Amino acid sequence: MQKEKSFLTLVKYAVLWFLGLMIIVPIIAVVFIDKTPKQVVPRSAPVYAEIPAVKEVSREDELIDIYTHAYDASGRLSRSDFRLIAKFEMLQTDWNAALTPLVRGLRDPNMVPEDWVRSAGGYLNEVEMIKVKMAIIVGQVGDPSAQSIIRKISGINDQIFIAWTGVRQAIAAGDGDAYQRYGMRAQGLAQEKANVAGPILRRLREKVGDKAVDGGIERELRELARKVGM
Repeated sequence: MQKEKSFLTLVKYAVLWFLGLMIIVPIIAVVFIDKTPKQVVPRSAPVYAEIPAVKEVSREDELIDIYTHAYDASGRLSRSDFRLIAKFEMLQTDWNAALTPLVRGLRDPNMVPEDWVRSAGGYLNEVEMIKVKMAIIVGQVGDPSAQSIIRKISGINDQIFIAWTGVRQAIAAGDGDAYQRYGMRAQGLAQEKANVAGPILRRLREKVGDKAVDGGIERELRELARKVGM
């Protein structure tokens, strides 16, 4: 059991840094309905010229501006790019949810290696499907700067998947050396991911502040997404 504890120290940040200190705020792609613009309607013969209607800026447009800054985009993100990035972030949330049981299992002092190996297989299959979807999105984003960022994150996730697969194989084989080796690899990948994603968090905080980054935007958009059936 000492080996499980030692391994957890090495690899827990591969998942938990995204769970407790979300570097990238998980956002889902939503379609916002703009409010009907108000017009000045003349009561009788107008004394002044009619004031043109001013269309209100939608919340989605505001978020596009925020994410343009957060992802250091080459130009203002298109609506399509913003929604693709939003989907990418939701997939990151799914990724976290799939990997979390693996960490919990290693933390459990009563963990039976054979049971962990068996359950880990199902979760890793799910993670593999998620990483394929993330790679597809990367190829669809048009802005080169934003695409470069999510491409790096997607690539690191691919390597994290390989590391966790190695962990599973090492536990199944009772190979303590491989167990530690893949743990060290997972630790290094967690740091790489933090280095890529950290500046996004900083720029996001510059735009919306700490509270929004820590969950306000996520709650707002999840509710709006629910209303439009996304």
